[in-house]
Amino acid sequence: PLSHVIKTLRHLFVSAVSGTFCDNFGDESREKMSNSGIFVLIFGITSSTFEDRRPSAVQFPDAAVNMSKQVSLFRFLKSPNSGPERGRGDDTAASTSARGSANPGGSDEVENQEGPPPYERGEGGTFSCAESEGEGGAHVVEDDVAEDGNNNNTISAGPVPPESESDAESDSSETETSKRPRLCDEGKKKRLYTFQDSWVNGAVKRPWLKHHKKKVMWCEACKKYDKSKKKNAFVEGTTSMRLTNIHKHEKSVIHTTAVQRWYGERVPVPDRPMQRAVLRMTAQKVQQMKCLFRTSFYLGKKGRPFTDFPDILNLQECNGVDVGETYKNDKEARIFVKFISEAMRKELCAKIKDSDFIAVLADGSSDRGSKEEEVIHVRYLEDNMEPATVFVALKPLDRGDASHTTDAVISALKEDLELGESWTDKLTFACFDGAAVNMGHISGVGVRLQEQDCPHLVIIQCCAHRLELVFKDVLKAVPYFSTVHDMFTTIYKFYHYSPLNWKGLENAGEALNIPVLKPAKATGTRWLPHLERALKAITRDHPALAQHLGHLVEHGEVGSGDSRDKAKGILEVVKSVKFVFFLLFLAPFLELVCSVSRVFQDNESTVESVFRRVDSVVKSLTKLCSPLKLTRIMSEAEERDGTVLWKGTTLEVGR
Repeated sequence: PLSHVIKTLRHLFVSAVSGTFCDNFGDESREKMSNSGIFVLIFGITSSTFEDRRPSAVQFPDAAVNMSKQVSLFRFLKSPNSGPERGRGDDTAASTSARGSANPGGSDEVENQEGPPPYERGEGGTFSCAESEGEGGAHVVEDDVAEDGNNNNTISAGPVPPESESDAESDSSETETSKRPRLCDEGKKKRLYTFQDSWVNGAVKRPWLKHHKKKVMWCEACKKYDKSKKKNAFVEGTTSMRLTNIHKHEKSVIHTTAVQRWYGERVPVPDRPMQRAVLRMTAQKVQQMKCLFRTSFYLGKKGRPFTDFPDILNLQECNGVDVGETYKNDKEARIFVKFISEAMRKELCAKIKDSDFIAVLADGSSDRGSKEEEVIHVRYLEDNMEPATVFVALKPLDRGDASHTTDAVISALKEDLELGESWTDKLTFACFDGAAVNMGHISGVGVRLQEQDCPHLVIIQCCAHRLELVFKDVLKAVPYFSTVHDMFTTIYKFYHYSPLNWKGLENAGEALNIPVLKPAKATGTRWLPHLERALKAITRDHPALAQHLGHLVEHGEVGSGDSRDKAKGILEVVKSVKFVFFLLFLAPFLELVCSVSRVFQDNESTVESVFRRVDSVVKSLTKLCSPLKLTRIMSEAEERDGTVLWKGTTLEVGR
């Protein structure tokens, strides 16, 4: 039959290659093959002839074992159809049961193994292989010098039986838990995996895959563009150098999106799709797009809603400007603003990367929804020569504590400015207000930034904030100032919330030929300038203010009863000598301090300009302390017939 022909050819091939001892061949053939020094141990052949007549150990003098042929033959015999599979009745069944008892419960699992068994060289020239087809492994020992002192090659065949029942049970459990059990593990060293250059420049190109000394690898694209805040080993850096991990990461959706953006930025600008589309545009279309972008920029700059975009375009069409019909909706305006902001951000990032040093300025605020926000600015040297201060980000905070504020500042530097880990080298100064959250010497934001591998960072409290706090503390020592400040607030509310009262003040100013200023609020985000404006409005418009309040008090029919009562109380304070003289005394001091505050708030200020301004103000304040200077200030009011007049208004002794 054909099956016998195939089996006979297989026997001939095996015997010709390896010199296997087989009863199918004569003694002369066995002697020739043994003298040739070619020997390979064969397992997995179910023939009882091989089981009964296989030697346990054979020695060949002056013969070297060809291990490559052993490996090839093991792989050949590992296939399901290898070896003579002819049945021999009861003998075959007996040998099969004997082999099954040698490996109880493990033959099925071992037969399901895939691929060739591993061959490893151990200590002393030992080669080990895994069990195949439930038969057990072969232990091939190649000794340079045998125990008897002769230069022999000793080969042991057959499975190694366990020494005891406990050993047999442990071997069985190990076979069940391991997909490919290994033998001869004693003295075997753990394999160390390292980064392979072929993973980057091999058949599959991965330029986004980076490594550090072949010990840590990461994905450059995901590290730059992954904003999901999910745990990703290829963003933080992984030490597991396995190709399977790279394949798994390549198939993720986050990586696919990040790589598309990463490759898009590496494409030269003229070859990008948007640039190609622009180059193909006609002159008329280019002019339309310029008009659309400028209009969108206006909306973003002035804080106008995007719903105004179609109306502004219609207005431009009425003025003869062709803007087309494609982009007349608020959604397109949002897209235009997004591209404008991205282009401006990239330009800013390029400038900051060229600057050797930067400083961060951060302050907390709350939006209209009462949500905590952190406003972050950066000060840098443009062309490493001229200082410039720019807005970077508005970061929402879950809580306004030091931990969340520090994370917001670091996120703005690493992600919004694309500085990565180099922000610690560039950041030299950090400026905050005097709140304990920011300036705390134990766990404030400044201390936390220094602990982020940035020990050279210099923490500065905002000069403008400190100046206003100092001025407030000084005025607290003057009890009458609280009365003056409360009066500023009362006058502001009296005219701000009553159009009738404000109109009466304007009429009084026109009668006296005085351009009246509307009373200003004395409090605000910049306290000193607000206080200065409120003081100037009252001192400049004092005659018109006194006349209007007096008119309300004398002619009650003009205003309501509530307005008359308020006007009477305000008039008593405004026409008092003490109130007027205090304003005259406070005005020059407040003017000098406000000039310093404006220099502190100027983005173009330098250390030199601040020092010169502070030095000049200190000298001027020193001169104001002299009695002669104070007398000159008070001389603006004149005394007649026992009464004091100031700007034509008779002052009275009051509160």
